[in-house]
Amino acid sequence: MPSYIRWNAYKLLEQISYFLSSDKALKKEVKSLLGVLKKESESLTPYLVDSPYNPWRLKERYEKLFFEPITTIETGKIYEFYEYKEVKIESKVVNEAQDILSKALALNPNIPELDNLRVIIALSEGDRERALSLSRYLPHCHFFRLFYGLSLSEPRY
Repeated sequence: MPSYIRWNAYKLLEQISYFLSSDKALKKEVKSLLGVLKKESESLTPYLVDSPYNPWRLKERYEKLFFEPITTIETGKIYEFYEYKEVKIESKVVNEAQDILSKALALNPNIPELDNLRVIIALSEGDRERALSLSRYLPHCHFFRLFYGLSLSEPRY
């Protein structure tokens, strides 16, 4: 069986064991069996709930990263530096982007949206040209927020 089915079967058995009758010998036998299964089941979970490589958890972190404030900008203030507006990206955002990127690369290095994380990292390093070359998958609202400090909303149809 695929590992996620075996893992779920183990978790179901574990939950059932809490509702066993008061037969102490049976409980002891089941706990012993679950102990053996747990050791085996740990090898089945590299991409499941308890893992940092859970793709759904990474997706949630990615979306949260882009929908929370990424920059330290003040509304209405223009940030100018060398003829373009520059926005300072907070270090905690850069660290989160680097962490998500490293874990997502382990899952699948061909996810196009990973370039959006590389944009954040490149901008934090001051490499605007590299960031621009990686920005093709950025929604326009994130592009203008990251590159120009402008807050735009997505069009609604």
